[in-house]
Amino acid sequence: MRLDAVKWLIASHAKVGGTIYHQLPSLRAQLATVPRVQLPTRVLDLRPSSFSSDRLTFEDMRLLISNGETMGHYMTLSHRWGEAHNLELTRENLPAFTKRIEFRHLPRTYEHAVIVARSLGFRYLWIDALCIIQHDEHDWLRESAKMATIYHNASCNIAAHTALDDSHGFLWPNFAQSLADSAIMKRGWVFQERILSKRIIHFARGTSFFEDASGVIKPDGIAPENYDPITNNKMNLEDGLVSQDEWYHLVERFTTCNLTFETDRLPAVAGLSEYYAQQTIDGKYLWGLWSGSFHQGLLWVTTAQDTNELLEGYRAAGMQPPSWSWARWAGKIRY
Repeated sequence: MRLDAVKWLIASHAKVGGTIYHQLPSLRAQLATVPRVQLPTRVLDLRPSSFSSDRLTFEDMRLLISNGETMGHYMTLSHRWGEAHNLELTRENLPAFTKRIEFRHLPRTYEHAVIVARSLGFRYLWIDALCIIQHDEHDWLRESAKMATIYHNASCNIAAHTALDDSHGFLWPNFAQSLADSAIMKRGWVFQERILSKRIIHFARGTSFFEDASGVIKPDGIAPENYDPITNNKMNLEDGLVSQDEWYHLVERFTTCNLTFETDRLPAVAGLSEYYAQQTIDGKYLWGLWSGSFHQGLLWVTTAQDTNELLEGYRAAGMQPPSWSWARWAGKIRY
């Protein structure tokens, strides 16, 4: 299977830890120096695969239930689900998935993520739809609370900008697209994933590029047009320089994003709040605000009257924010 987008990783530049590498083997070697971590509760075990610059060969995979007891390196995927969920983990297929998941049955976006992960030498890959039990509120609540750790501990994140849904894929070269119109850049969950991920390989139409806390690079060494890397937020999070003002600025930006379920506003930033709480922010986290700057946190207004409504229908008891929280209201807010 010849893939120009993967071959770009061999011939062009990728920036890892401040060093420029011109060959895929070098990138693989550098990523391999990242310390091993505890794997998430469940990951896709891609198993050994052969690789060459012209051809990738693949075996089937399986779902590994590690329960945090297995150490290793893994990648994550940021993507847009779409309306049709072609393949997902359920209570019913869980036993079968632990034995075998056929590569040929993967939706195209997941297939391409496996291609990238294997080409970079990774054995493990985390995809939400295949690693969180779907239609199971208990498992969703437990695993969604671990998003911060899952994305922050990953060696690298794959951002599938061009995949309009799971069946679309993202390794399609020679087709221009503005990153401002990316399928995933406006997703609320991806907003958190971008900040928490230490490294991201972005696949957009007509270009591929690498991002870490120090910036963005693509083959010509210039950051792509219309791309906001959130670099300062990444650096501040790593260096422990986060502030309450920065939190409320992020909240403003987050409310411009879309969620399949608007009531997931707080779960979609729970990972960020966890890491901010570990840094220098004073006080307790209270429904999207911080007790150390509670009065400031209340100084928000909605920006669109047509969305100025209270959200109802939360997934579980105890998840409904009070009316004074920005998270209880639909639409954009500003401070």
